[in-house]
Parts: sequence; structure tokens; C-alpha cells
Amino acid sequence: MLNNMRGEFAVTINDKQVECNLNLNAFRLLSQKFKVSLQGLDKWLEGEPLEALPALAYCAAMNAAVRAGKAGPGEYERFAAAFFDHEENFEAVTQGIEAAFGQEDEPTGKE
Repeated sequence: MLNNMRGEFAVTINDKQVECNLNLNAFRLLSQKFKVSLQGLDKWLEGEPLEALPALAYCAAMNAAVRAGKAGPGEYERFAAAFFDHEENFEAVTQGIEAAFGQEDEPTGKE
């Protein structure tokens, strides 16, 4: 069985592109570091988006770095501070989440 739950994207941190891989391992990292379960993710995103979006990007960046055998994104607070310097990072993470969880089906009009 294939794992289709994966979103690959990049964010700009300190004017450098940082590759991100949002998959089950990234969500495991999120659960460990930020104590957020998959079941609580929607509520967290809606209630605390300024914490959730950079945290998701950070865990996805850490995951991508480990998979590539590279150094991780460094300390979270520095990463988060730089995350907010680029507005397009918000859209990148949102698209990564959509890719990881799959797009909802479009209405067909045959309901």
C-alpha cells in the first residue's frame, strides 16, 4: 500500500529556499515537538495559525533534511521568526497540507 499522504514544498528562510517534505514522519515530529495529534490538527490550524503554520513548515523542513542527510533547519524560534518575513510561506505550507491530505472532491452537481 502506497503512502499518498505527502506534500512537498519550499519556504523561504533567511532569503534561502528550504525544502520541506510533509509526510507521516513530519507529523510524527510535529506530535513530539508540539504535542499536536493528527486528529487535533484542524482545530490547531484554525485556533493558532500563527503557531501552526511555521511549526508545520519546521517539521517538514526537518524531515526533508534528515531524509537528504543534511543538517536540519536549526532552532525553531529563529526559523519561525524568519518564516514570517515572507508572505508566500503561508501559501506554500497551506498547499503542502492540501497535498499531504489530498484535495477534497469537487462537487459534480449530481447530488
